[in-house]
Amino acid sequence: AHLLRKASLLPFTIRSPRLIVSSEFERAALVRKIPWIASRVRVIPIASNIASTSVPADCRRVPSVIYFGLIMPEKGLEDFVRLARIVRAQRRPWELEIIGKIAPGREQYARQMIASTLDLDIQWTIDLDAEQVHRRLIRSRLAYLPYPDGASERRGSLKSVSAAGLPCITTRSRQTPADLLNIVAIAATPDEAFIRASFLMENDGEWRRLSHAALNRSLTVTWPGIAESHIRLYNEYLQSRNGSGAHR
Repeated sequence: AHLLRKASLLPFTIRSPRLIVSSEFERAALVRKIPWIASRVRVIPIASNIASTSVPADCRRVPSVIYFGLIMPEKGLEDFVRLARIVRAQRRPWELEIIGKIAPGREQYARQMIASTLDLDIQWTIDLDAEQVHRRLIRSRLAYLPYPDGASERRGSLKSVSAAGLPCITTRSRQTPADLLNIVAIAATPDEAFIRASFLMENDGEWRRLSHAALNRSLTVTWPGIAESHIRLYNEYLQSRNGSGAHR
């Protein structure tokens, strides 16, 4: 909505603008709202913010479910805690871990969440650097990232777990692209997530399929490739304004 409000002002502020969005869903939403910008919107996706050094072929995956992301309300953390309660009630011997950073101004929320989970044996791992996060991800068996508005190309945390070859259980919405469904398991509720997790803990074949699909998809979107896409777009824009050769 914020992007749409800003874009609606563009005719009065910028000549021949080029807009960059991170997904086809965002592009379609903009074009529905402002049809005249259809030819000026370019989709350039984001990549993982956690640099993937590698995923060793023999890395040992422990039976665990992790959450990775900002510690703040309305990011799906509450549903992860609900899943944790189901796991403990069903006496599954899985490790449960929350990895992330506390969002500025959300320290009280974080303290309350930690206090509310003391009986669940959840490991809270806060403020790791990128390399440490990657090491935690590649030792884990599953991720549960229940985004309130659904998985999409904009989710840096989903990109990071995919780059670690970590199958992810997540949520779906209108903004979830069809090809993303090939690398994740969909669960609308924590109860459904528990069923999916139980299956993937025991079914090595399906686990490997999702792991390999996630890794392969992550290799198609990299920051160097994204930089090249930006350079091409800027050169096109300069050429359209100046009518001259490529600029760097």
